[in-house]
Amino acid sequence: KTLPLAGRSASSLPPYAAGACAPRAGALAAMAADDIEVSFDEENRIRIMPKEKYKETESLEAQCKAFTEEIDKFGSTMRTLVEILDGEAEKIEQEKLRAIGQRNKAEMEAEARKA
Repeated sequence: KTLPLAGRSASSLPPYAAGACAPRAGALAAMAADDIEVSFDEENRIRIMPKEKYKETESLEAQCKAFTEEIDKFGSTMRTLVEILDGEAEKIEQEKLRAIGQRNKAEMEAEARKA
């Protein structure tokens, strides 16, 4: 199931592996010189990454998805909190204006009694 490419030159690889179809042919040839193993997974898909690394990347992907879901949930909670606080600030502002009006009314009544 594993086909080692290490030690093979780019000229000994098939054209598709040597990068004939790719815009950067030298990149694949340089990769071929490294210890790259081509393998097939359980579903017969070609894998270049070792099985352990692939499992780690799948785990990392799942963790990233969970993290982004938590961030989205946090953002939603914060939007709700901001809406509630804006509503309470509006109520406080209305009560403040009402208190100022009551104070002005009391002052005007006191002035009217003096006069």
